[in-house]
Amino acid sequence: MVTGSTTTKEKFQAEFEALPLEEKFSTLFKLEAAALKETLNVFVDSSKDFFEKAGEAMKDMGPKFEQNVTAAYESVKKEACPTEAETPKAETKSKAKSKKKASEAE
Repeated sequence: MVTGSTTTKEKFQAEFEALPLEEKFSTLFKLEAAALKETLNVFVDSSKDFFEKAGEAMKDMGPKFEQNVTAAYESVKKEACPTEAETPKAETKSKAKSKKKASEAE
């Protein structure tokens, strides 16, 4: 059973074989150029889609990254400058003076 595409293929092959050598090369170059053009279009479209998705991912990661940096900064800030509630209470001047006097008396 012969399908329409097989008949078209055979017809194209017969026409191609009948061409002179220079026209065969010309036809082959045109076919290669068309194939290359299609390949480049697919590559460009795929690259464009990839970079769009990468941009969206980076856009989504931005706020998360900012939250992490802010939390880390606050943590370091608390360690570097502890609040009064976290530091031991300092001795009052009068207690320090009385301790100094006691040690001098001994």
